[in-house]
Amino acid sequence: QTHAIQRLVSRRVDGLILLDCKKQNGADVPVVSVGSYNPGSTNVSVDLEAAAQVLKALAAGREIIYLGGEGALFTGVDELLGVEVKKTRGTLHVMDGMPREENKTSSREPCDDYVICGFRKEALYCGFWVLEYPAFEMGVLAARILVNGIRGKGVRPQDVFLAPSLFSPEGDLFIPSSCGWKEYPSTGPARFPRGPRRDR
Repeated sequence: QTHAIQRLVSRRVDGLILLDCKKQNGADVPVVSVGSYNPGSTNVSVDLEAAAQVLKALAAGREIIYLGGEGALFTGVDELLGVEVKKTRGTLHVMDGMPREENKTSSREPCDDYVICGFRKEALYCGFWVLEYPAFEMGVLAARILVNGIRGKGVRPQDVFLAPSLFSPEGDLFIPSSCGWKEYPSTGPARFPRGPRRDR
């Protein structure tokens, strides 16, 4: 990573978007960091607090078990979930990354729900809830901020957090409200992202 960044800087690129890596000293060009924090650059990352809040709302008093593994996308969200008194029968299983052997389970209780952290395509095929990682939105936002930095105008914030979306096994968007859950049915026969379909 260090060698690649040094080569790019030596070729006088106009700006850099760093994906989960550290900024190197001497990179005197606009830098946008995605997935990692770098002082002096704009940092674009997922909002873990929003993720924890939406999972708690879905649990609705049930116990939440976070099963993190290799390639986890929401690392640290388990610390924000906390330990709450179980008020309702059932468990909400949150699967983030490749499950470890000790986390694999073959039994499923009627009151249990499963959430896959990732993308809708994979989760819908399994019939699970999905906490969608906003990778596409993070990339688009990072590019816009970088262009503003290169042009020396527009909005260039220090830190930007994007909230993930929660979708039902049928592909419908759910958001918590003071009166419970609100459901926003997706459009299109495949129930993929609204508007023109984009493959990720």
